[in-house]
This record gives sequence, C-alpha cells and structure tokens, in this order.
Amino acid sequence: MFKKIFSIVLVLAICMPLFAACNDPADDVKPPQVVELTAAGLADYKIVYLADGEGASEKAVAEKISAAIASALSVTLPVEANATVADDGKAIIVYAAESVTASKNKTYLRTKDSAVAVENAKVSVVAGSEDALDFAADNFISKLSASTVLEQGVTVTEGTYPAGYVNIDGIAIERYDIVYPKGCDLLTYYTAVALRDYLVDVYDIKLDVKSDSEVETVYEILIGDTNRILDVDVKVELGENQYILFKDEAKVVMLGNSYMIAGGASALLNKYMAGVSAGNTVDITTLPRTVQVETFAWETPKSVIYMIGDGMGQNHIEATKELRDMPEFFAEQFPYITNIQTYSYSVLPLRETEATDSAAAGTALATGWKTLNSHLGVDIDSEPIQNIRELARSKGAKTAVLTTDAITGATPAAFICHHNSRFDTDILQEQIDTVVANGEIDYCWGDGDTDELTDLAREALSVISKDGDPFFIMIEEAHIDKESHNQNMSTMPDKVVRFNDCISYCTVFAVMRPDTMVIVTADHETGFLKKASGIWDFNKAYHSNSIVPLFVLGYEGITELIGTGRHIDNTAIPKFIAKVLYGVEDFGDQNFKK
Repeated sequence: MFKKIFSIVLVLAICMPLFAACNDPADDVKPPQVVELTAAGLADYKIVYLADGEGASEKAVAEKISAAIASALSVTLPVEANATVADDGKAIIVYAAESVTASKNKTYLRTKDSAVAVENAKVSVVAGSEDALDFAADNFISKLSASTVLEQGVTVTEGTYPAGYVNIDGIAIERYDIVYPKGCDLLTYYTAVALRDYLVDVYDIKLDVKSDSEVETVYEILIGDTNRILDVDVKVELGENQYILFKDEAKVVMLGNSYMIAGGASALLNKYMAGVSAGNTVDITTLPRTVQVETFAWETPKSVIYMIGDGMGQNHIEATKELRDMPEFFAEQFPYITNIQTYSYSVLPLRETEATDSAAAGTALATGWKTLNSHLGVDIDSEPIQNIRELARSKGAKTAVLTTDAITGATPAAFICHHNSRFDTDILQEQIDTVVANGEIDYCWGDGDTDELTDLAREALSVISKDGDPFFIMIEEAHIDKESHNQNMSTMPDKVVRFNDCISYCTVFAVMRPDTMVIVTADHETGFLKKASGIWDFNKAYHSNSIVPLFVLGYEGITELIGTGRHIDNTAIPKFIAKVLYGVEDFGDQNFKK
C-alpha cells in the first residue's frame, strides 16, 4: 500500500502545474502536447525513477530505458531518483503502482499490466508491480524511432491472468478499499487481510486494506461493525454458521459472529464471483440490497491446515488467557472439540519412560503409528512408514511444512523424514534437502524463534493454494514447549499468543475456502503446568503424559473422529485425514487400539 500511495502522490506532485492548467478555460481550445520519441524530441528530457527504499527495480528499468535511447537515438539522458520535474514536464517517469493517471482518466493496473501514459510533455512508464516493470520498459523501448509520436492518454498492455475482470454494478472492484474497524478482534482484522490475499493470489486483483479511522472513500468493502454511516440499521440476531452480506449504495457490507465474520467474504468469492476463474469478466449485480441472513455450509474437505502447538496443554491456554491480553483462544470457538492421548510405544507397553518425546508424538500425528521415543517416521523396528504429507503429495496435493523450530526439529521432521534418531540432525537435514531438491514439497521453512509466524503462514498458504489445487500444510509453534522446558512463565504465554494469532488467520482463510479443514492440537504437554494459590507455575521441566486438546473446524462429518468419549488417540487424526481427504482406509497402524 505504501508504494501505491507514495508513487501516486509523487506523480501528482510532479503533475500539479499540468493539472492546474487544466482548470483554465482556455484549455478547452489548446491541443494537448504530444511527445516525439526522436532524438530531437527527447533531447531535453531526463529519466526519473520513483524510489521509496525498495527502488532497485525502478532504477534498473530507468537505466535500461536510458541505454536504449542512447543506442537507438544517440541521445544520453540523465537518470535521477525522485527528481523534481520542471513546469514543462519533460521527463520519462518510471514507477510501479496500482493505477496511472493521464488526461484526468484513472486506469487501474493489475499486477502483470504495464502502461505508457502521456500527460502533455511527461511520459510515464508504469507497471502494476515491480516484476512487470521490465515489460513496461520493453513496450516503451519498442516505440523509439525517428518518427514516433505519442499522443495524450494511457496505453495499457495487459498481462496474462488466470481470471477475468470483476466489477460490482459496473464499478471495477479495484476501486474498492477493504475496511475493518479500528481496534477490532483478530478474526475481523484477518478477514480483511485474507480477503485481500485471496484476490491477489487467485485473481491478481489488489485492494488496499485500511481501518475505519482512515479517510472514507466512495467504494468500500466493510468488514464488521465499522463507523461508516449506512442507510439501513442492522438489528439481526445471528445464529451458528450465519452471516450477512449486502450492498448499501457504494458500500459492500459483511457481518458475522466469530469466524463467520468471513462468511460474507466467502460468499462474495465463491458465489458472486463464480465464472471469473474461467477468464470471464464478471459484473456482480445481484448482491442483496437489504439485510439478509445467510447460512454458511462447509464442503467435503479437499485441503487441511494441521496446526501443532508443541508442548501445549489446555493448562497453557488457560494460563495465557489470564496472564496476557488474549481474551480468547480462537480454536475454542471451533464446533468440534475433544482431547487426545499422547503416550508413545516407549511409555506403553514398554514402560521405559513416563511420557512421549516430540519425535514419537510427531510421528504418531504424522503417520498414525505409535513408535519409540526419538524415532522419526519409522516404526519400532526402524522401518520407514508413510506420513500424511507424503500421502497428500501422492494424491496430487501441494504440501508445506512450517515451524518456529529448526526444520530438523522433531515435529517438522516427522512430516518429512524417516530415521531412527531425532538427534542425527545432519542426516535429517540431508533428507530434507533431498525432498526439497526433488520438488517433493512445495514450501519448507524452519529457522528458529520468529514473531513472523502468521506472515510466514500467509506466504506458505499463498504458495500452495493460489492455483486452487488441494493442499496440505503442517504449521508448528515450537516455542511453547521450549519455554516450558525452561520453566519460563514470563515468556511462555507470548508463544501461545503468537500461535493464537496464526490460528485466527488460518481460520478465516479456511472459511473463504469451504473445502478446507483446520485441525489444531498439540503433540504433548510440557512442564506439568498448574495453578496453585492463584499463581500459574511449572512443576517439572519435561513432558507429562497428560491429554492435550484437539479442535477441528471445516467438516460436519468430524463426529466420526471426535466420537463421544473423553478423548481419542493421537494416531486417529492422520488416519481420519487419510480416509476423508484421500479415500485411504488402511493408513497408519490398523492393528492399534487405544
């Protein structure tokens, strides 16, 4: 958004004398000034590129244009960053933005579009993104000759897209801003962000996201209870899986409780924009004009977001809600909640240790097999066993593994590797490198403690979902466990908060893709965390054998997994995914009974 605002403001500043002249009645009889792309016509010009700290692409393209003019016309033009342009406007300006203005006509550019715009003596070489600037330059350079004259106006060269254009009652959707209430909850905020992400990833359509404290514009998509004044009062009680989507004058309004705040966005994308993916231009003219309550319906899942809070028991969640500004753990709003048992083969039947380690627990969650502590992706005899990510890949899904641990950490490695010791990190890294090099995984990231977990999840989900194919992703927050091992109550809650932030984005992301299931759980509990005399504290520095929570969203048939008992086994989760998403009935250890 900054680049768009920066570029347009600077271009307007450059063009102010020209726009001022447009207010002169005499302009009606003055012919617009054309630009001759000849040696004589360009002799007094300079090339200006707009840089905001990320101007490497603009600079390279400006220098490319300068070199081409020198070669074709034997004229050397100076290249300057953010230069002031004289009143005669003799400049070739290079920039990336979402729109370009010339002769009072605003043209919206998609990410692969390029344009050459002439405003009297000024020429703008513009692209919808930095990646497309080179194409814009080539388009301009192709016009250089001893006789070419550019007339006033904008010439757009469209890129190739997987979808057509989208209008709402004849107005290009690019003219809309997405607006959320300042100070809103994360689900509302991330609905605005996820809607923008969807439009960019799937359709190459870019909208700005802003809070309602910013200046109101005519065309806005309102997410939640904003401060915008509407012609109608919304006084409706919403039930489970219900949402509101309607159009009030030039505003599109989306309302809902909890994660159903994203229900209206889902309807806009999946119902009203149907057909745009076939390359058609869609004009949405049937949005309700009155407040109507709609009911959201999940579809049979084709994709899954599998989220693991390493070491996270329900006690960690409750402690964080009390100790941090986290009024709710968003997964607790999911309709299907139970607990899982986490013991490994080293615990039962061998009784060699009190609790599982992360390797055995991760293997159970990944493969549906109990195994020995320290084993990764292998059974008790060290024989490799297929994990659910590999099964998903074999069924045509794109796959990803993302963690705040090192990528060789026990949990991520359980979804990639096959080895009998989690401590042989060189061997694990070699296996991971091979999987990545062979293209057997589409996104693989782990590099230690980071507060960018949600942004990384957005990036990973963009990579694996943008083409509409089924996908599988495992996202781990590893540092709940690490801080619990350190018995650090001052920092552990921050990791739960970070995980919760990521859960909120993934939740509304899934609502916008109704064939996506979200599973949130833990591999085990760490620290024997308890509250005594009003104070939360750890009692030990290692894993317990306590049950841990399981939260599921996105498939109404989930009761087959959840059942009616107090808890299920951790091996049941990948077995269920294999059956429902991939039609594999015999995944995991079929002889194991909890």
